[in-house]
Parts: sequence; structure tokens; C-alpha cells
Amino acid sequence: MKIELFEKIVNTTPIEIEDDSPAPSMRIQPASPPQIDLDSTPSKSQKRRQNRKEAIKKLAKWGPQKVADWLAEDSELIQYKNVFKVNEVDGVELPTLTDKYLKMELGIEIFGHRMKILGLIDNLVANGVEQGIFE
Repeated sequence: MKIELFEKIVNTTPIEIEDDSPAPSMRIQPASPPQIDLDSTPSKSQKRRQNRKEAIKKLAKWGPQKVADWLAEDSELIQYKNVFKVNEVDGVELPTLTDKYLKMELGIEIFGHRMKILGLIDNLVANGVEQGIFE
């Protein structure tokens, strides 16, 4: 019985479906370019980039004494004021400092202090213009 049923299913002729409707178009329409209003105010990311660039320019004017004084504003890090001054870390080098430089070159062993210094530098570059630090 199973074989007869199988043969019945296999030996049936295919059903043809007649459809006179046209095939849907496969052509893809290009998206129109976004409209950009050049007179609008800058986006947040553009503003951040502008502030960072301006901060870097203003930092370039800081000598080692100014950098050391800025670092000493944080009472936990005042102990590194002379380290920055003796090693002549100025405003050009300040934003380029890394954890490795702080540890290997400046001898700052305490991990938490290195992270705090890097955070302060990042905040200075990112927000110093808006916070009026360079005034």
C-alpha cells in the first residue's frame, strides 16, 4: 500500500499555473543623496573635534611649569609635579602621554595614579575649552 501511494505521488504530472501578470521589476532605484544644510550649527561630534583641535593648539603654549602646576591642582597627584617639571613635559607632550610613558619614562609606579593622570589629560583635551581652563 505504501508503494502504491508513493508511485501515485511520484507519477503525477506537474500542475502548471498560468499567470499573465508581468514579473515585478528588479531594477533598484538609487537613493537620493541626503540634504545637508551647510548653514546649520555643527553637530556634537563636529563640536567635540573643534574643541579638541583648539585645546591642542592652546596646550602647545604650555611650558613644563604650567603643566606641572595644572597637575598639582589635584592634591592626590601633587607628588608628581616635580617629575613632570624635571622631565620637561610641556603642553605638546602632555596629550601624547600613555600608560607606558608614565610608568617607564616618568617612573609613576602606582597604576591608579597613572589612570587618573590619563583621565585628567583626556578631560583637559576634550573639555578644557568649554570649561575655560585655557583662559
